[in-house]
Amino acid sequence: MTRGKAFLIDNIYIHYHDEFNGDMYREGYGQNFYDTLKTVKNPKDFFAKMRRWNKNHHNYSDFELHKELLHETEPFIKIIDGIVNVRFEKDYYDFWFSDYVYLKNISSKPILVVLRTGYAGIAGEQHILKPGETAVSNFGKTFEKW
Repeated sequence: MTRGKAFLIDNIYIHYHDEFNGDMYREGYGQNFYDTLKTVKNPKDFFAKMRRWNKNHHNYSDFELHKELLHETEPFIKIIDGIVNVRFEKDYYDFWFSDYVYLKNISSKPILVVLRTGYAGIAGEQHILKPGETAVSNFGKTFEKW
C-alpha cells in the first residue's frame, strides 16, 4: 500500500488530513490527486476537496482534517527570517510520515523545502516552492512538480 498525504501552507497555518492508504504514487491515484491539489485556492476549498477525495477513493469513516499554527510545528517547519522552511530531514516519520507528501503553497511568500538524505538529521537538497505552486516528495527525498 502506497500512502499519500497533502499539506496546504498559508501565511499562518499548515492544513492537512489523515493519510490515504493505497495507490498514492503517480501512476496510481497520485497524478489525479496532485492535479486536484493544484486547483485548491484556500483552506475551505482544500477541506472540501479532500473530503470529496476520501469519499470517492478511500471512503474512510473516521477521516479527519487538521490545521496547526506554523510556528507550533517545529522542528518540522521553521520560520527563519520570515521564510517558512519545510524540514523533511527532521524526524520525518514523526510529522510528515507518508510515502508521498503533496505540498501546496497558498502563502504570499516562497517556501524553502529541505530534503532528507540517507542519514538521520542531515539536510539534503533545498528547493523553493513559490506562492501558488504545488509539489510532491517521495519520503522527503525528492522534490517534483508534475
